Amino acid sequence: MKRLFILLFPLLFFSCQEQQQEVFEKPYFDVKGFIEGEIERLQKEQPTIEKVITTDGVTEKQVITDIDWEDELSSFLELDINKPSWRNSYTADTSKTDNTFKITYTTELEDHPVYMLEVTLDRKTGECIGIWGGHSAENFVYESTQSLNYTKGEEYSITGMLSFEFIFNTSYQVYVGFLGQDSGPQE
Repeated sequence: MKRLFILLFPLLFFSCQEQQQEVFEKPYFDVKGFIEGEIERLQKEQPTIEKVITTDGVTEKQVITDIDWEDELSSFLELDINKPSWRNSYTADTSKTDNTFKITYTTELEDHPVYMLEVTLDRKTGECIGIWGGHSAENFVYESTQSLNYTKGEEYSITGMLSFEFIFNTSYQVYVGFLGQDSGPQE
């Protein structure tokens, strides 16, 4: 019995210890947080948009008032480069104008689908006013490339190419402009 107690005591002691979660600090701009914030803001405001979709040269235009913003902006979440395994994989370059400060992240690693991310911040407020990124993915069946641009309160676009081996190739562009009073740039 004494031996059993000696064997189980450390197990009891360590199981009662508070487990500490490893906190991952984000080394790069928080795209996910920015887009989730935009989704929340747009769900509340419900601005009207004009959406122009061009697929293989055929264009369709729509004015839309009831939008599921989580679904609408989901592609931009793919630009998140804050993955624990990607730490130290991107280099940052900065530039500034009178009104903006830009951070451009790039990587040379081919296994990272986000090959470039540019973040534009308002120099006075530090608030993100836009993101642009390049995203690609490929395997033995398909290849996909996208250029995604989001300007807060004004517009966003996704331009891309999708190719399925021996089946089809397609190119597309989605352009969305915000309409209405509540959708203008936030001051």
